[in-house]
Amino acid sequence: MKRVIICLCALVALSVATGCKPTEKNYRAAYEAAQAGKQSEITTEQELGMPKLTSTSGPRLRRVGPDSVYVFREALSIHGAEPQTGLKGYNVAVGKFKMAANAEGDVENLKRMGYDAFVLNNPRNDFFSCVGSFDTLEECAKMIRDFMAKNPKRTYIGLPQAPVVEIRLGSR
Repeated sequence: MKRVIICLCALVALSVATGCKPTEKNYRAAYEAAQAGKQSEITTEQELGMPKLTSTSGPRLRRVGPDSVYVFREALSIHGAEPQTGLKGYNVAVGKFKMAANAEGDVENLKRMGYDAFVLNNPRNDFFSCVGSFDTLEECAKMIRDFMAKNPKRTYIGLPQAPVVEIRLGSR
């Protein structure tokens, strides 16, 4: 009797295991459904004659000489110690955080790397770790190019895969 129960349990377990196995048919059906959705999106875009809406609330890409930089204009204030060079109109942000402690930690790491780093924050309590403050957008573009060359594997937390130039409202 004990052997019969063990055999039945093994048979049930075997049938459950083979019944849950994904098949090529299931993968193909999922792939075709995804392709159909993508095609309908393209068709809708062609019918309307315009692309989907894009967000205007984030940083905008702007050409500065041979470079392209992300630029964002908003009300900013210094959080903690001011940079040694003083706070100017254009600031290169390399991280955006919701907590001041995280931004301050990033700034400490940047200072150890030799940057005159500081923290800026906006009225929505976003904290930006910045590596420089400049008078012109061209100086910012050069700083961004140099920073990205020296730190090719850096992750720009909260930013669009690159440093962002923060322009303080009320400046230029």
